[in-house]
Amino acid sequence: LAPTLKPTTNHPTLNPTSLAPSLKSTTIHPSLAPTLKPTTLHPTLNPTSLAPTLKPTTLYPTLSPTEDAVVADYSNFPYPYPQTRYTQWTELENDVKTNAKNLGYNRNLWDNLELLELEAFPYDDLTAEEIPDVLALGLDEDVWNCFINHYNGYYWDDLVEEGVVEYYEILGWTERMWDDEVGTPDTDDFYWYELSAEEQEAANSLCFIANSWDWVSLADW
Repeated sequence: LAPTLKPTTNHPTLNPTSLAPSLKSTTIHPSLAPTLKPTTLHPTLNPTSLAPTLKPTTLYPTLSPTEDAVVADYSNFPYPYPQTRYTQWTELENDVKTNAKNLGYNRNLWDNLELLELEAFPYDDLTAEEIPDVLALGLDEDVWNCFINHYNGYYWDDLVEEGVVEYYEILGWTERMWDDEVGTPDTDDFYWYELSAEEQEAANSLCFIANSWDWVSLADW
């Protein structure tokens, strides 16, 4: 009778269906999950002790956080969370879609962050024709520069003046890397879960969250 009693107990932690509900690997990186499965790299490292650092229940509450949850979870952002910009295309009101289309967005460019060329420009470089639609989306100068552009349109001296250069330094950037485009830090290729707690805090100060850092499509939030 031994052969029928043992097989289900030899490898209880390798059953993928038991990990999926808490780690939600299929929604965080849907296209990579079949091969990389980044959120399953730590199942044997006592995941309950890692939760306070990785914050899986707050950064990925249901991948469709309510506005109240967003305020609670992301309260340490320097500027208000742009709920409209982080709402997937199919859930936008028609007037919001009209404003977005005026700026060049379509469903693909809206749901996939940083694909629209406009998002590479700081607020000061937007045209007089673009600004009314940007404001209609709830994106003032500070919110645009932080959440949408993440200060990528700035020179290093501008980062210093804005008071955010220290956060990019924590993420490994130097003035030569930034201004002269000579190499990139290791963190530029990291998924959110690979960043240290200090690096995640720095990224939060640059208005990144796990999903935006990992370029997860809004359709999967």
